[in-house]
Amino acid sequence: MQKVQRKTFINKSDEEINEFLNNLPAEDIVSTHFAVYGYENAADEWTTIFYKVDVE
Repeated sequence: MQKVQRKTFINKSDEEINEFLNNLPAEDIVSTHFAVYGYENAADEWTTIFYKVDVE
């Protein structure tokens, strides 16, 4: 059986996110989401990856 998990990166480098993605089989990636949230002259970049994992 499989379930979907979520991994969120906040203000992480592209290299760190790509390293995580490179360790996942392409068929297990369900979706990705990128957003920028701004507030008082600052902003946070959020990247969220939804992926399948095997469970017993």
